[in-house]
Amino acid sequence: MNVKPERVAVEILLVAAAGFCAYVLPVALDPGTRHYDAAVLPFVRDAVEGMKAYSLVLLFGVGVLIGVLGRAPVWLTGPATMAALPVWSALDMALGGSHNLFPIEWFLYGLFSLCGLAGAVAGRRLRAKRTGEAVP
Repeated sequence: MNVKPERVAVEILLVAAAGFCAYVLPVALDPGTRHYDAAVLPFVRDAVEGMKAYSLVLLFGVGVLIGVLGRAPVWLTGPATMAALPVWSALDMALGGSHNLFPIEWFLYGLFSLCGLAGAVAGRRLRAKRTGEAVP
């Protein structure tokens, strides 16, 4: 499948934004969430510290959507679901935030991105089954 680089870039940015929302919003909208201090975007730290299990289901759902609707390779769009979190973490650390276990934190972000990757693969297979095209 030949896809323009501009389209790939746009899809990755959209998936990163959707994945960020899927991870953060369930915690941010929960009135019982404990609040933590952070140098940048404290509500993201709240989500990191108090992640909800269904955030992973939402990441899978974002992956399925991009797998069905997108044209970019799933090995790029799937992991992009969690791409915003390491960026936030690095920015927070640069501005004085406490991330004393950041290698483990980034490893977990990598593991969580597997939910988006699995969803993207499932979505791509679903689209191929529906349209009769070959699975890339």
